[in-house]
Amino acid sequence: MLSTLLEKTDPARRRVGTAIVFAVFYCVMAEYYKSITLWQGAAFGLLVWVGAHLVLMPLTGTVPSPFPWVAGGQTWAEHFSEALGHVIWLW
Repeated sequence: MLSTLLEKTDPARRRVGTAIVFAVFYCVMAEYYKSITLWQGAAFGLLVWVGAHLVLMPLTGTVPSPFPWVAGGQTWAEHFSEALGHVIWLW
């Protein structure tokens, strides 16, 4: 059911919606747990990147293998770009 819903949802809306949910989660958690604000939120951004782009999305088949040494896997440049984007997003 979830995969059918995701297939019908515009990818841009999915990405923006996910970004908003994680940003609100970060803001609420930062009020109670100051350690989440390590490096002004950059560490949380890296954790979100690892969880989403290296674990969840490859498991669901949304992106190829996270290992650059596997044929067809994500490249180092892609990893760097996504990690930097997540750091800037939550900084």
